[in-house]
Amino acid sequence: LAISRDVTDIKQAQLQESLERGVLESIAGNAPLSDILNEICSLAEFAAEGVGRCSVFVVSGPQDQELQVAAAPGLAMLAGRRIAREHALQESEKLTELLKLTGSAAAVRVPLDGPDGLPLGVFVFWVTGPGSKGEAELTAKLESSANLASIALARSSHLQRLRNKQDRLQAISRAAPVGIYRVGASGAVVYSDERLGKSTGLTAAQRQGDGW
Repeated sequence: LAISRDVTDIKQAQLQESLERGVLESIAGNAPLSDILNEICSLAEFAAEGVGRCSVFVVSGPQDQELQVAAAPGLAMLAGRRIAREHALQESEKLTELLKLTGSAAAVRVPLDGPDGLPLGVFVFWVTGPGSKGEAELTAKLESSANLASIALARSSHLQRLRNKQDRLQAISRAAPVGIYRVGASGAVVYSDERLGKSTGLTAAQRQGDGW
C-alpha cells in the first residue's frame, strides 16, 4: 500500500510539473491572459486534488483597491463580481457572501503582487469539499499556482505599459511637423516614423540600426 501511494504521488508530481511547464509556455507565447489564468486555475484544482474551485481576481478600480473576477472556471456565479481588495484578504461580510454564493466552507487567499510590490490581484481558492489536507498544507500546494498567476499578471501589465508607450509615441509622431527617431543606449536607431522616411527617402529597414 505504501509503495502504491508513493508511485501515485510521483505520477501526480510529474503531471503537475508538466502542467506548470504548459502554463509557462503560454505566458512566454503571449497567449490571452484569460486563457492563461484559466489554465492556472485548472492546475490549482488538480494540485488541491479536487477539494475546491479556483478563481483569480485582478485589480480594476481606483488606486488598485478594487478587484474584479478575471478567471473562475466552474464558478459561473462569480462572473462580473467585484470586491474591495481588503475585503477579499480579510474576513469580511462581502467575503462571507461569496462563500455562501459558491457553497464553500472556506477560502484560501493569496495576494498577487508585481516585482515592484504593487498589487495585481488576489488568488482565491474556494474550498467546497472535505480533503485530507489541513489549511497550511493546502496553501502550500496552491503556492505554485499563485506564483504563476503573479507572473502572468505582471507580464500582462508590462506588455500593456509598452503598448501604451508605443501608442503615445505614434500619436506624437503623427502630430509632429518633422520626422522623429529614437536611439538606444548604443546609439543605434530603434524607432523612426514614416515622416522621417519620406524626408530622407530611406525605407523602414534602412532607418534601423546605425547604418545612416
